[in-house]
Amino acid sequence: FRISAAFRQPFGSVFSVEAVAGASLQRFSIDPVAANDGTPRPNIPSVAFTGPRGAIGVRLVKLGPVGVDAMGGFTFLVSTGELGTDAYFKRARGFGVDAGAGVSVELVDNLQLRASFDWTRYFLTLNPEEGARFSAPSAADQYLGGSVALQWVM
Repeated sequence: FRISAAFRQPFGSVFSVEAVAGASLQRFSIDPVAANDGTPRPNIPSVAFTGPRGAIGVRLVKLGPVGVDAMGGFTFLVSTGELGTDAYFKRARGFGVDAGAGVSVELVDNLQLRASFDWTRYFLTLNPEEGARFSAPSAADQYLGGSVALQWVM
């Protein structure tokens, strides 16, 4: 989940640069028991990566109704969810990077068909305490996504 404000600066009719500032939340949780047979799951913490996010992107419109865009972002993590608690790694710190690209085709005035791909990776320094139950020095978490959408553009 992301919420942000964006500023887009056009340069002519075919190119624009966009700056984005906002907040990001990505959550992945693991049930303590399996839904199908009730067996216990491994002792793996749920995560909720939360923090401020900034990004910069470009958009190139060419060949009439076809547009291509790309964006890259950075998230400073202020929370890591259960991973950053006393039960696991209370001194865990990290950040996330993301990138995305898309192609859109204008079907009629203001209505576009868009296909996009997104990649996000979180880098974590776990900072385990001496004698802690878990002792991993670092971790990474990665998410891939894609979408096809109809969008109204004003």
